[in-house]
Amino acid sequence: MADPAAARFFAMQLARMAGVAVAVYGLLAAAADIPWPDGLPRWLGFVLLVAGMAEALLVPRMMARAWNSEALARRSSQARNSSESRNSSDDRQRP
Repeated sequence: MADPAAARFFAMQLARMAGVAVAVYGLLAAAADIPWPDGLPRWLGFVLLVAGMAEALLVPRMMARAWNSEALARRSSQARNSSESRNSSDDRQRP
């Protein structure tokens, strides 16, 4: 995969599918349809359900916002400008 956008797309889809898998497991655990470790309360299945839904819905959006082309360009230009200003201020301090 040479296209970085394709790799980012697949990473977002993988995060979404992982969230759905966690949500489904949590739902099944809360309903007592799957094996559950002894000593753990069943209500933790609802916690997994909510966490999986949040992962499936929020994490891909956060990834897309972080990987936005404009944001990446802005961050790289800011980093370049700050390094240039640091270098120029170092030159001024030397006699």
